[in-house]
Amino acid sequence: MASILQIVFYVGLYAALSAAQGPSVTTFYGEIRGVYGKVMYTNPALITVHRYLGIPFAKPPVGDLRFRKPEPLTMLKTPYIASAFGKTCPQLGDGILLEPLERQSEDCLFLNVVVPERSPASDKNHAVMVFFYGGGFTTGSSTTYDAQFLAAYGNVIIVTANYRIGPFGFMSTEDENCPGNFGLWDQRLALQWVNSNIASFGGDPNRVTIFGQSAGAVSCNYQAMYPPNRGLFQNVITQSGTFSNTFNKPVPNARKYALRLANQLGCASDSTLDAVECLRKVAWEDLNDALVLLGKTDPTFTRFSPAVDGELVKVHPLQLLDMYQNTYTEEVEFFRSLHYLNGVNQYEGAASLFSTLGNPAAKNLEEALSNFFYAIGVSPTRKALVAAVVHEYENWNRPFNTKEVQLQAVRIFGDFTYGVSAVQALLMHEGMVYCVLHAHFKYPCVYHFKERINL
Repeated sequence: MASILQIVFYVGLYAALSAAQGPSVTTFYGEIRGVYGKVMYTNPALITVHRYLGIPFAKPPVGDLRFRKPEPLTMLKTPYIASAFGKTCPQLGDGILLEPLERQSEDCLFLNVVVPERSPASDKNHAVMVFFYGGGFTTGSSTTYDAQFLAAYGNVIIVTANYRIGPFGFMSTEDENCPGNFGLWDQRLALQWVNSNIASFGGDPNRVTIFGQSAGAVSCNYQAMYPPNRGLFQNVITQSGTFSNTFNKPVPNARKYALRLANQLGCASDSTLDAVECLRKVAWEDLNDALVLLGKTDPTFTRFSPAVDGELVKVHPLQLLDMYQNTYTEEVEFFRSLHYLNGVNQYEGAASLFSTLGNPAAKNLEEALSNFFYAIGVSPTRKALVAAVVHEYENWNRPFNTKEVQLQAVRIFGDFTYGVSAVQALLMHEGMVYCVLHAHFKYPCVYHFKERINL
């Protein structure tokens, strides 16, 4: 027993000494002390990075602050010891990729800053990259990504930030009592924090890139179409996600689902004001559990995405696609003022392979994709449309090979879910994009969007 206590004592002492001897910066909010990290660069050379972990950038969004925009901190208790990640925002679901329950908390609005020790160019501070995680707006955490490798290899400052997800980040009653998009506002506050403080870490606030994956990429697209963000970042990278992704459609009748959730938790009311006030008093674990239960009979209960709130998101994504070519909008104008890089992976559809296929052992594409065609509203009677899709994707060298059928099904689903929306975003941006690599496109180069597209 004594030996165990000694080990605990020395581990604690080592952690305390490491924090005391680690790097330190003085920010607008006070002194922040981090820890050193080592990254293998070229064997046996190591690169040292300075890691500032678990820095709060907002007041805890709990109690009366639940279902509201985040409120900025005015000061940290200094010196603030930033030696460990903060808690993860509550995750919705019961999948194996979720953070352990004890790692989750509503008090989760933390960010992490990783600074390479190598000097930047002599006449500049470090470029800055701010990453937002994916997870379908229901799961994900900044702690999942070890930013020190990218910081070391790229010689850039990497910032990863938590934002609220699930009902706490995106529930909407479609009115002023709970307009939704709180997770997007969390991201914006993190970007404002970076703009105000990154110079203290040796970063250049005028060379900031935001980037994200899946729902994080969708988030970046929304931030890139909110004109008040002008000056907070100059570059945008979206990886496997844009504002027009099929999984990003605002939840229809969101008010109805919010009120049914309230009813499930003993907060029944026809008034969204009263229902939301009551839901603020419910333990977050109970709220999420109720959604999972309701989702077993109606999956819409567990689907969340940005809503049209009249402020950060003024127009439905698909409506914006219809109007941007003929109607001036500040959102599109701001988007076009930014440098934009967008990409997808070769087999994006693989993750949904078995949920998409009507019959995984199907001998032909039409049979394999019966569920898919039904889900996107293509009636089996529209044989000409089905036949056209099958003809385009079928591998005619091996048309009845089961594995080949599955591979082509993956490509169809990947194009539908990610590829099309990627091209739509690039068209809206009207950039001079020269090569977009894709799984199925016969001609991989896309250039001079106003003049010609080879797909």
